[in-house]
This record gives sequence, structure tokens and C-alpha cells, in this order.
Amino acid sequence: MPVADAAQILAQSPLFARLPQSERDAIARLAEVRAFAPGERLIERGAPAAALYAVRSGYVKVFLPGRAARDEHVIDIHGPGTLIGETAATGVGDYTVSAVALDTVEALAIPGEALNAALARNYDVVLTVMGAVTGSLRGLLNQVTELKMKSTAQRLAMFLVQLAPVQEGRAEIDLPYSKRVVAEKLGMTPETLSRSIAKLAPVGVTSGGRDRIVVADMEALADFAGFLPEEEDL
Repeated sequence: MPVADAAQILAQSPLFARLPQSERDAIARLAEVRAFAPGERLIERGAPAAALYAVRSGYVKVFLPGRAARDEHVIDIHGPGTLIGETAATGVGDYTVSAVALDTVEALAIPGEALNAALARNYDVVLTVMGAVTGSLRGLLNQVTELKMKSTAQRLAMFLVQLAPVQEGRAEIDLPYSKRVVAEKLGMTPETLSRSIAKLAPVGVTSGGRDRIVVADMEALADFAGFLPEEEDL
């Protein structure tokens, strides 16, 4: 991949957007494009954090592994423009989570040593890294809060509101991944997801096909979820 294209992918992330162009180019020269087949691991919890991955295409499930597959805890689903393995930016320690490709994934693998050298030359970016780690912790806290305080139907409603292309009126929402993966992301089984969709029927939610959800009234759905669409970034 040309250096300019790799640098452009890096610039999509807040972590790299604050770096001078010359630094992004230097990192891009060392980055390696890697392809992962569905089910292939990008990182493994407990393994040395040797590289940071910038997802170019496809979706990746980030999770805490358990003794069995049914015991794993899904943290989030990451798509294009996101980073996997932020621990590599700290220069110490092992990966704290695992990540697996849900479909064919292409990502830039950025060597931890190159990343750490760039951060050492740009202290303001170190602050950005600290902010990214804090944001991840905040996300985990919010997830725990949602699991404790929100019903399964409300969690699904919040997910749909955040995913919808419009905030008012009717919306057709194409799910970025399968309903099975949506269920994992929301902390429920596929059967519970189906029941949750049915529970949202009174506010105008119906299944529009295999990976599509139709919402008759986005404002009613947002009200059911417990927040207004414009509040989601607060």
C-alpha cells in the first residue's frame, strides 16, 4: 500500500490525527497491511502488545475470553476507522482483551516500537493516548450500567437510535453485522434479541429482513430508550 494511503487511514483516528504529517508518514512506512479471515484472531489477551491495528475494512469483535465460548464477554464491535490493541501505544504490558475478525478484515499493523518512538517525540499525543484509555474505561462503565439499569428492549432501542441514518420519522436500518453479533454486543442471546424486537413493536419497530430493521417513528423509539438522539454524545 502506498505510504500516502496508509497515512490517510491513520489520520482517521484521533490518536494519529494529532501527529504531524511527517510522523504519520514515518509510521505509515513501517505499517504492514494484514488480512484476517473470519474467525481469525487479531490479538490475544495476555500476549505481548507488539502492534496496534487500524481497521481499514470489515468488523472485529473485541471481547474478554472465558473458559468456554459461551463464557466470553463481548466488549464491543469495531469497524473501519477504529483501533484495536491500544495497549501497544503504552509501550508496556500485554493485551488486556482479545479480538477476532467477524468477516474478512483488512487492517494496518503498526509496530509498537515505531508507535512509541513517535509518541516520545510528541507529548501532546501522549495525552491523547491517555484520553483514549480513559474513554475505553468509560465505555466499559457505561456498558455495565446499561446491563444493570436497562431492559433488553431498551438496550436494543438505544443501539438502533445510534445506528439510524435519521433521527425523526421513519427509518430503515441496515445492521452492519448479523443479528447474532448484535445480540452478543448487547449482552443477550439471539432468542432474547428476537423477543426484544417483538417488544418494540408497540413503538413501531419491525424486522425488515435478515439484517434490516424498520422503525416507523424514530422519536418514539428514542423516547422508549430513555434519551433523545441529540443527547448521545453528551
